[in-house]
Amino acid sequence: MISIIRKREKKDSKQLLRKELQRLAICEFMAIPNFWFVYMLLWILCVKVGINFVNTPIVIYPLSLLSFILVQGSIYWYICLRRIDRKSVPKKNALIYSKLKVVNLFLILLYIPIFLKFNASTNNIMIGMFIYIFSILEYINYFFIRLSYKNPLHFFANLKRFKFPKSQIVKEIEKYQK
Repeated sequence: MISIIRKREKKDSKQLLRKELQRLAICEFMAIPNFWFVYMLLWILCVKVGINFVNTPIVIYPLSLLSFILVQGSIYWYICLRRIDRKSVPKKNALIYSKLKVVNLFLILLYIPIFLKFNASTNNIMIGMFIYIFSILEYINYFFIRLSYKNPLHFFANLKRFKFPKSQIVKEIEKYQK
């Protein structure tokens, strides 16, 4: 009787994990067109109202960077989903993500000369910096420490202690390097 209960609990926890991974993979991926859609709506609204909102690298570059990082996260959660379903998954995911960690850092730093080179309105600078900071936070969330939680109280508890758990990708990279 106890073994039946344990099997059921294991099955239920696997189902919960599968649902969570599906949610993460889909939501991260769907955030990309949503961000671009909001950007296009903002651009159209500004043009109609007469506000100078130029398609400038100050805004487009961080939005592209954010999209690139979100695609990586979505693919990673999909890979994790396939792994728990025991489907074939490339063995070198950790190696690929360790390389992406470096590429992302390079792309984040590349924004600095772009920001300094192009002149833009205050509106564009504020929007571009907001997206850039969000991109950096996503990078940290995926490649260093976990910043996102279902319950915001967990985030604030970790912030209070100034101790955040490692991100899932970091754990996998460290495991691969051992």
